[in-house]
Amino acid sequence: MILTKFITDYEICARGQAERALWAPALDRHIALFQHAPLLAVADGGFASRSNERAAADRGVRHVVLPASLGRRARALRAQLCAGALAAKDASAH
Repeated sequence: MILTKFITDYEICARGQAERALWAPALDRHIALFQHAPLLAVADGGFASRSNERAAADRGVRHVVLPASLGRRARALRAQLCAGALAAKDASAH
């Protein structure tokens, strides 16, 4: 499968405007342009929030990548893996 990636919305905003507030309107413009939600929506960490993840899901986006939320998930997974590795090390020491 070939996945084509391209930017469908870009706007230069006034300084100090919160990026989080721009996510849903950008998705809405994409939907208006293509008549459907993107399969994958990606933005930088300034857009990351649970409400923006929900906004994308509510609009039909199947995969959302907002780096800050990935960071929390990655940290939780790393903690689980480390706990498992420590438990295995302790078990082999006895």
